[in-house]
Amino acid sequence: MHNASTKVCFVAVAFALAACSANARPDDDEATGSTQSALTTTVLEAESATGAGVVVNDATASNGQLRAISTSYASATQTFTTTGTLVSGVVRLRRSGTCVSGDPWYIVRIDGLSVAAGNALPATWTDVPISGSLAIGTHTVEYYDRHTDAGCSIQFDKLTLTLNNPPPPPITLTLEAEGAVGSGVVVSDATASNGQLRSFGAPYVGATQAFVTSGPLGSGSVRLRRSGTCTGPNPYFELRIDGVAHASGSSVPAAWTDYPIGGGLGAGSHTLEYYYRYGNPGCALQFDKATITYQP
Repeated sequence: MHNASTKVCFVAVAFALAACSANARPDDDEATGSTQSALTTTVLEAESATGAGVVVNDATASNGQLRAISTSYASATQTFTTTGTLVSGVVRLRRSGTCVSGDPWYIVRIDGLSVAAGNALPATWTDVPISGSLAIGTHTVEYYDRHTDAGCSIQFDKLTLTLNNPPPPPITLTLEAEGAVGSGVVVSDATASNGQLRSFGAPYVGATQAFVTSGPLGSGSVRLRRSGTCTGPNPYFELRIDGVAHASGSSVPAAWTDYPIGGGLGAGSHTLEYYYRYGNPGCALQFDKATITYQP
């Protein structure tokens, strides 16, 4: 005989796999985006509980074993941890033998509260729904023999819980403009997010960098400013992703300004471009960084 450990079966799991260039770094910032919860099924094998009863090998049991309790007012317990809230659950059990002093009576408790109870158990495996709620955290399930006698036992097979897990948190990538490749020069500046920026002194030029997302765009921004005195048209910038402008504007102030990034962006590999659309040689556009927040 052996004790089987708690078994967790994943029905659907929301997962994230983010890869980015050496110039992109993930942050802990959160933002809104498309979210999906995930259902998981946790199976608790009753033979893994500790306490009253004996472990019996049985090919019809879910893991080839069961826990049989034949002593009234005796129980066995096991601890488990959930990462989501309870959607539904069932306990699988049956009676064995012939009871001479009334039908066997069972109770299943979680954290001391009854979630399933009854008598008149059939001799075949029966799935009994559990009731109540279950929060995220650590819990204790108890298989309780309320009444049996020497002629019969209650055989517990497993407790199955379906849980609704919260979606993973959003991921924010910070793309430092000095890490882009192309036109412009890298300038050290203590006010820049990473101590450096990319400066464009003439229009119609840009610099690019690659990044990867594993979910849709939730939000984003690009941080830039102008430098010098513009004697002609106000400098106009574009922040392009995969060749499409997702942020743009003119009359860029001399102080660092965050412009929102709009438009749709799906999961996959992308190319971001900082572009000086037009202006005059009297002033420069200085890009600090772009941030991309997506929901994995």
